[in-house]
Amino acid sequence: MNRIPWNKGKKHSEETKTKMKLARVGRKPALGKKWKIKDTTNYSLSQIGEKNHRWGKKASDETRRKMGIARSGERNPNWRGGVTAKNEQDRKSKKYKQWRKFVFERDNWTCVLCNRNGGDMNADHIKKFSDYPELRFDVSNGRTLCVACHKKVTSQQQTELNNKIDHETGNKKSQVWSGLRWKNNSSGENRSTSQVERHAG
Repeated sequence: MNRIPWNKGKKHSEETKTKMKLARVGRKPALGKKWKIKDTTNYSLSQIGEKNHRWGKKASDETRRKMGIARSGERNPNWRGGVTAKNEQDRKSKKYKQWRKFVFERDNWTCVLCNRNGGDMNADHIKKFSDYPELRFDVSNGRTLCVACHKKVTSQQQTELNNKIDHETGNKKSQVWSGLRWKNNSSGENRSTSQVERHAG
């Protein structure tokens, strides 16, 4: 997928053009030059660690906020017209990350079901994320679960949901399978009875 360059349609001011021109004074043009692997490697090494002009520097909260705004929405090269679902937006939001952190810290990074401490943990919503949007960032609606317990809980919830749907639609799979088993058992009993009668005759 082709991306639209961030500077497409933008023009430099006369002041910027003058600065760029002065910055190139005395430099040898690189046009037509064939770069060697050694040259590119040396350049990369010259930008690593303390040699990098950004080494030890950290952007302020205000700067980071401005950078975020500058890359959000239609300003972002990955913008697709606002097609991201609200659920996905909330899961990727800073508020959601803070909610997970608060849940983990409150539970001391320990699974509330099996008491396993540390390792891969999931912040689980007690009342489902999709069904209760007003409780998505409520810490009291969260709990820490290890990966194994989270899978068990999710599987159990899915089973309960399927049973509920079957009950509401009157299409219980358990009844269907029970009927099939009863029919097969009955047929088996009839076959056994017929075989006994034939042997007896």
